Amino acid sequence: MTAEELRRAAIALFGERGWMSRLAEALAVDRSTVSRWFAGLPIPGPVAAAIAAWTKLHALTGETPMTADPALLHPALDDLEQAAQSRPSRSRIMYIEDKSESLNGPARIGRVYLSKTGKSLTYRGQTFQSLKGGYKANYFDTETGDHYWISGPRKDGADRLYAESTQPVEIDDDARDEYWRTIRGRKPPR
Repeated sequence: MTAEELRRAAIALFGERGWMSRLAEALAVDRSTVSRWFAGLPIPGPVAAAIAAWTKLHALTGETPMTADPALLHPALDDLEQAAQSRPSRSRIMYIEDKSESLNGPARIGRVYLSKTGKSLTYRGQTFQSLKGGYKANYFDTETGDHYWISGPRKDGADRLYAESTQPVEIDDDARDEYWRTIRGRKPPR
């Protein structure tokens, strides 16, 4: 969706005067966010999906997001939620070591998805937030509070803090090829 398409749809939905503020309110974003879309910042897919759903609702019923019965908006909200969940995230191959039980906990190499701010990340359904520095751990599980060490994997494969650990570092199947070829710089072992 272009800025001009968004402007036309917003005027059709909210009227000529005050449409930018009403659009921001309907989307539950700050008005300055809407202004930035018109200054060249890309319009997020979920916003375009909501505008399309609201435009369809308006064409069918004459209602707008501000006047419609909330029950009518549920399909539009479901579309918006689905679009937000399907949005591709930034991801990286990372080393993840559980420090909750001991300094030498279970460890994995896997694909981690970073939040927009980089202050939290997700791995296998767990969300981790930065401890803002840390000596033996640098992230914590937001649900359990358990501490983890999460970092970029080393090219030499010596990722564990304590080399004397006898526990193996597992490598997730979906990260194996990229880990060996890109990070370690060699063919994956068989």
